[in-house]
Amino acid sequence: MSSLTPDERLALLNAMAKAVKPQLDGAKAEAQDDLAARFAEDGTDRRAILVNGEKVGEVGISFAKAGPAIAPGREREALEAAIEMGLVDWSKVAALLVRGWQGRFSRVGDAVVDAQTAEVADWLRWEPSRAKGASVRGCEPEKVLPALSAKLGPAGFAALLEGGAE
Repeated sequence: MSSLTPDERLALLNAMAKAVKPQLDGAKAEAQDDLAARFAEDGTDRRAILVNGEKVGEVGISFAKAGPAIAPGREREALEAAIEMGLVDWSKVAALLVRGWQGRFSRVGDAVVDAQTAEVADWLRWEPSRAKGASVRGCEPEKVLPALSAKLGPAGFAALLEGGAE
């Protein structure tokens, strides 16, 4: 069996993930629906996953923890009260600002200025562009799998999943 290049291995694994995910999502949805029906009937919120009579896992319904929530239309009042009570994590204040708020500001030298008023916003700093992560595009199963199946040989894709095709 020929060995795969790192790019071929990445393409194959990504293609396999794309091929398996819809099936996995469907199987999970079916299990959830069945369990939801049992929960409504008798309160069962989990069950074992059996393979050849042996428990290999468990499927269960998860529940959100009950607790207070801000009433619709009362967000401003809630924020003011939270500030007064000391319940605001100021390190996360950017999450409170409207989407796209950064577009109002520009960099001028080392300063950040309000693009509408040209006033220096000394409460902001300019962060340079940085790598956030990597993504894989393409690698559609109907293209990658047939192209690599001959290279993987008779052991097929299982050899790759068991540690790689050497």
